[in-house]
Amino acid sequence: MSLFGELKNEYSIAEWVSLGISLSILAVIVGLVVWFWLSPADRLARFLVREGQTRMEDGLYYVDFTIENIGDETGEKVEVKGSITAGDHKEEASTVFDFVPGRSEEKGVLIFTRPPRGLVITVKSYQKP
Repeated sequence: MSLFGELKNEYSIAEWVSLGISLSILAVIVGLVVWFWLSPADRLARFLVREGQTRMEDGLYYVDFTIENIGDETGEKVEVKGSITAGDHKEEASTVFDFVPGRSEEKGVLIFTRPPRGLVITVKSYQKP
């Protein structure tokens, strides 16, 4: 008997199909990993900030927000500052994220003593890794 004939008797068609599908999936995963690894990071870190819900607890206003890095590079020590202006009173709150990886988002909270009407949230600075 030939080698193929012996293998055909040992393994069913379903096993050969499963092996083929598994090897195809593995090849795609390895290919993607190699492609991402070899692709240069084209875009610097770039941040978008979205304001979320505001809640009041114990006389303080907690403003949820999401910061999204739409760039490829990671930003370290990302400083986010929120400010409100009511007449001649200006109040600021800030927080620092240790890092925000490229193409990801993080969540944070800013705390104010007055209602956050006219709130402006911005990224003030970050460090390159």
